[in-house]
Amino acid sequence: MTSTRPHSLALLIASVVPALTVIWTVDVFTPIIVGTGVVVTLALSVQRFRIPWWRIAVITAVAALMSLTSFLYARPAGSVFAHWGLVTISDGSFVVALAAFTRILAIAIPAALISTEIEPHEFIATTVVRRVVPQRAALASLIALRLVPVIISDLAETRVARRAAGLSTRFAPLVVTTLVIAIRRAIRMSEIAEVRGFSQPDRVWTAYRRFTSRDWGLLIAVTSSGVSALAITALTGEWNSAI
Repeated sequence: MTSTRPHSLALLIASVVPALTVIWTVDVFTPIIVGTGVVVTLALSVQRFRIPWWRIAVITAVAALMSLTSFLYARPAGSVFAHWGLVTISDGSFVVALAAFTRILAIAIPAALISTEIEPHEFIATTVVRRVVPQRAALASLIALRLVPVIISDLAETRVARRAAGLSTRFAPLVVTTLVIAIRRAIRMSEIAEVRGFSQPDRVWTAYRRFTSRDWGLLIAVTSSGVSALAITALTGEWNSAI
């Protein structure tokens, strides 16, 4: 049966392309071009994103706050509008702040879009079958990911139990108790996994699937977006080397 969703590994590589592109030049146009290209490509590849609108709003607000530092402490360039000690606001401040803002958005928004589409089991199965990581390490990573919600639930239950017993509910005692519970559960799970043959070298990973033409098209499209962004920036004279 052919999946209607792009491969998790292809989505992960696609989300990394903007970061690998914007490290070469500090300008406004490169992140806008590559970010728009990657987001449009992902939107065409994934039929329906499950990311809530407020997460995009939070990313935008965080990007604005992080670019504020660049705005206040950028190297003076052009006309200087204000100066207080180490803080200088000039024409360069607006350019650098806008460049920082667009760079953060170009990296964070594609990552947020694919965060709900990646299947950890499929990704880990692919790395094992392709012999990228050892099977034992992959199994440990998969079990750890699956146990994150369980550990969070254990932390909440431990807090309630200690409060009912009149004990301290401070962070350190809660963490120690929850860690002991997690270690005991991990030992039991490792014994069960060994009995069921999870460590056998010929284990079948049912979540594994090969790249399709759709996945290769996604990678080619996002790579082309990155290359095109750098080429356009260089040809228009907006290149500002970050190295």
